[in-house]
Amino acid sequence: SIYDGDPSPLFNILETPTYHESVRSMAGCCLAVLIYHELLQKELVIARIQSMVTSGKMNDDQIFFTALAHLVLEVKLEPLYDIVRAAFNANVVDTFIIGLEHFEADLPKSSKDLIRTSYLHPVKAADELK
Repeated sequence: SIYDGDPSPLFNILETPTYHESVRSMAGCCLAVLIYHELLQKELVIARIQSMVTSGKMNDDQIFFTALAHLVLEVKLEPLYDIVRAAFNANVVDTFIIGLEHFEADLPKSSKDLIRTSYLHPVKAADELK
């Protein structure tokens, strides 16, 4: 997909329960890569995620919280750590995909060591590729 500077479509995918799990997970990955490459501000993502969570509509959404656990871990969204821990405690994170022990053990690791950038790279302008 193409990112035009507006993260709203990615947030919409992430928070829409009728979309397939893999599409929603990939939206979380895309947000992480955009933050990692400094194309999206952490603070904006943190505020939007906090808003989604406090709305209550994500309360039982295992796909959302599993994607969130990866996003928070990969780009170190520290203000969201406790939300992810609460989601683990409420059993709304798919622990087959990521467990609390894994989450806690990887928190001290750098984003560079954790983020899944091998298949997600920002597209460069044609003149930058020469």
